[in-house]
Amino acid sequence: MLSDNDHNWSWLKKRGVYKTDRINIGGMKYYADGALGSRGACLLHDYADKAGWKGFLLKDKDYFAEKAAEMANTKIQMCTHAIGDSANREILRIYAQVLKGKNDKRWRIEHAQVVDSADFGMFGNCSVVPSVQPTHATSDMYWAGDRLGSVRVKTAYAYQQLLEQNGWLPLGTDFPVEDISPLKTFLAAVGRVDANNYPGAAFSRKTPFRASRHCGA
Repeated sequence: MLSDNDHNWSWLKKRGVYKTDRINIGGMKYYADGALGSRGACLLHDYADKAGWKGFLLKDKDYFAEKAAEMANTKIQMCTHAIGDSANREILRIYAQVLKGKNDKRWRIEHAQVVDSADFGMFGNCSVVPSVQPTHATSDMYWAGDRLGSVRVKTAYAYQQLLEQNGWLPLGTDFPVEDISPLKTFLAAVGRVDANNYPGAAFSRKTPFRASRHCGA
């Protein structure tokens, strides 16, 4: 993917999907919001640990709608970073307006970290790919409940429910933000524990991630 700027988009729009024996460039990456840890993720309701604050979109939603409309009739994938449930909803709605149902364009939402329970179906309805990084769950588990509260955290890091939307789910490491090891990615996806096996068996019984029945691969 090329990162969102005018030069990159102009280059890719002119060339189309660019593929050699060494590199394959087929998408543009956009950024809807920030991270949950810094409270930059755009939420539908206030942060549980910061009243009056919902985070924010990095650009007006009309910007993303314009890019989606430009890309709709090309073979280029639109891939958008979205962490918060508000950001995910806005991007899913924008995608739906131009994709208009099932398709094989494989537009993506990168991270899909916090999704409102009413919005999961939009991934499947328009064949939008949720591209997730399982170690986000095990890195964030110490404080995610503080940010989101006990109810909203149950639809965060909801990998099983996202997997059900299209029947497949790409996993990534998110290096260099997270460790580059794919083994840690698989461990977090399947076992819901970190590399030190924390929190062990108790994780599936006592924490809201697994108790919600939305998580695990």
